[in-house]
Amino acid sequence: MKKLRLALAVAVVAFITVIAPSPAQAYPGVEVTVSSATVTGGQDIQITATVDPDVDCSWELTFMDQEVSGEGNAITHTFSTPEVDSVEEHEAVAVCFFDNGVPAAAGGGGRAALGASLGTVEVSSEGSAPQTLLPLDDGDGDDDSDSDDDSDDDGGSDGGDNGGLLPNTGGERLAWLIIGGMLVLVGGGVVLASRRRDA
Repeated sequence: MKKLRLALAVAVVAFITVIAPSPAQAYPGVEVTVSSATVTGGQDIQITATVDPDVDCSWELTFMDQEVSGEGNAITHTFSTPEVDSVEEHEAVAVCFFDNGVPAAAGGGGRAALGASLGTVEVSSEGSAPQTLLPLDDGDGDDDSDSDDDSDDDGGSDGGDNGGLLPNTGGERLAWLIIGGMLVLVGGGVVLASRRRDA
């Protein structure tokens, strides 16, 4: 009788272990999305993080050594940015800590102490996105010493940021278009010539 009770207890524990959801099963595919923006350095930048599926998060949002926290299924904050001399990209990182609904005995890791006190485990999901800072292009050359070095004699500033436009790094598009057109014509001529020979 004692062996039967022990076998039954082992079977119950094994069954609960098999059907109990793991942290990944409780909220499969929790994804944090962070907005991306481009601003002139020195201006404020607004960053938003959302979570899918819609779970209640304890947020930590970090950008350039500035960190804010919040609660809910999304967080939005406006961060200050420094003035920059050239185009810079900085990563904004958002972490969503959430209760995964798994009993504390079945999971662990992360900030599990808080979840354990509530009887469940707290896990996290993280997302990030680049934020682009552009240099100030005032064109008058009297704002700082760097802009004086990069200014033309006619007062226009062309010190590397090309008036805020992105550089043309795609090569000579017109030349490749002409070469491609010529290849199509030559190929068409070869096909026509071969058909006339066969006829």
